[in-house]
This record gives sequence, C-alpha cells and structure tokens, in this order.
Amino acid sequence: MMRDWFEFRESFDSGYRFTMKMDKDDDYSADVITDDGSKLRLVMYKTSPEEWHVGFARNSKGTVTGEGDALKIMTTVLDFIQKVIKKEKPKVVSFNSEGGRMGKGDDKGSRTRLYTRIANKYASKLGYRVTKKDYGYGENVTEFNLVRK
Repeated sequence: MMRDWFEFRESFDSGYRFTMKMDKDDDYSADVITDDGSKLRLVMYKTSPEEWHVGFARNSKGTVTGEGDALKIMTTVLDFIQKVIKKEKPKVVSFNSEGGRMGKGDDKGSRTRLYTRIANKYASKLGYRVTKKDYGYGENVTEFNLVRK
C-alpha cells in the first residue's frame, strides 16, 4: 500500500516537457505530444485585465479521455499554470470542471473533487485562495477561481 501512495505522489513530480508561447494578444499556450502520440493543448488567456482563464484539451477534447496518463497531464497543466502565474501575477485565475452526470460514480464528480484537492493544495503555495461555484445547467459546470490573497 505504501508503494502505491509513493508512486501516486511521485507522479506529480514528472510531467511532459513543453515550451510556452505568447501570442499577439498576450495569451499563453503550449503544445505537447504525449507518450502515445496524442496532442495536448494548454492555454491561459486574459478574460479581463485582472483575470486569466486556464484550459486544456487532449486531441481537441476537454473531457476525460481515459487514455491512461491523467496524472502526467495534470502535472504538466499545473507546471504551465505556475509558470504563467509567476510571470503575470494575475489577481484571479479561473478554470472549470465540466461534463458528466452529478450522480454517484460519475467522472464529473470525481474530476471536481480532484480539481478541488489540487487547487486547495497549490493555491496557498502561490498566494491564492480558492472559491468555487456549481452551475447545474447543461454540462454541470463547476467554476473555480483562485483569488490572490
């Protein structure tokens, strides 16, 4: 059991390598090729002068793909977010967990719980506090905001 926990914890230490780019609108992006050849696209862009939004998609899908390297992808996303935060120091960073059913055992609920745990762990280290709001329409969206302390 201890070995499994160590491997899980250690997996957040090694993500995919990427080169961050800034476009003409001062938005950030990175394209990553995963071990299985999939394309991972990371973006972080301004939605207002004080707020930045984070998004990522694998093979143009923003939903769980079940392709097996979720921890490595999350580590890559976290690294990307931290790099942009260090450069831009935004007042608010937002991201969403969406899709799935809200019932027991659904993928949306587990993603929302995972995102909540990750946000709570990393936000305070970066000088932010976490707020979130659930929307029950359409794809059952949970909006997260990291607000600078």
